[in-house]
Amino acid sequence: MEVPVITLQNTKAEIFAAYQGKLQYIDDCLKENQWLQDQLKECKSQLEAPANQPLAELISKPEHVTVCIPYVRSLAQGNELQLAIRGWAENFKQGMNIVVIGDREDWMNDLVHVIECERISNNPPLDVVHKMMLAIESDQVTDKFIWANDDQYLISPCMLADFETLKCTGKLGDKNMGSTLYQQNKKRTFDFLVKHGAPTWDFSTHTPFVFEKDLLEDMIKSFELTKEAHLVATLYFNWYFPYFIPYECEGPIALENDNLKVGVYRQNADLDRLKKLMPRKKILSNSESGWSPALSEILNKQFASKCRFEN
Repeated sequence: MEVPVITLQNTKAEIFAAYQGKLQYIDDCLKENQWLQDQLKECKSQLEAPANQPLAELISKPEHVTVCIPYVRSLAQGNELQLAIRGWAENFKQGMNIVVIGDREDWMNDLVHVIECERISNNPPLDVVHKMMLAIESDQVTDKFIWANDDQYLISPCMLADFETLKCTGKLGDKNMGSTLYQQNKKRTFDFLVKHGAPTWDFSTHTPFVFEKDLLEDMIKSFELTKEAHLVATLYFNWYFPYFIPYECEGPIALENDNLKVGVYRQNADLDRLKKLMPRKKILSNSESGWSPALSEILNKQFASKCRFEN
């Protein structure tokens, strides 16, 4: 605001008007100064905010994802599924829902969506493919979803990227394939990949996998996986990620030096060593032969409290 210059020649009215104008000018300056102070205070608050928040809250989180777990009650050796779900509830730090495909247990509440179905084959990959198709068809399952087992337990904080990272146990052709049903399925998968000029990494890591519905459905139908058993994850990741070198996550070096997983796959395993390794691992898993009362005790101590998916 422009204030006129006052001299002795000005009238009293002109002097009073100039005085009023000066007061208005001062008032306008004070208001502008207060606005600037408010803006400065807000900027300072925004700059200081990250120091007062956990880092994870500052990172934009991926969209909600479904965790699918196939389950056959008659094959359960203990409360593995309950422990596995407690692990997901406690340690998966992103939005998720749980879908169990197979049988419902009485301890589950309504937050667990169960797609009830019978076991259709004693050859596991054929039963798995049947359950995968039910997941693909379900509106309860997100387009990108995690496929986990009831004997895989998250023992420290995890995010989706932990499971999206490609992981293997070496190459199929580097291993002696025997005559068991599992080895026959592995040999059939190896022969298929070789025939089609695809890589032959062995993705049988016994860790959760991330699949996309469209890709998985196309592969199941195109390769008729409902009719002949193949190792689905090994086929999927070799086929759709042919130029990627996966991280090798098994063997004594990985067990001692990485932070991914520790497994119990035989009776009389060294569980004291297991307890020493657990604090720096993300996942603990076991096989049917690895389950024991001693391992059950360790896991039930690890996950002693009910979670939001239980009655």
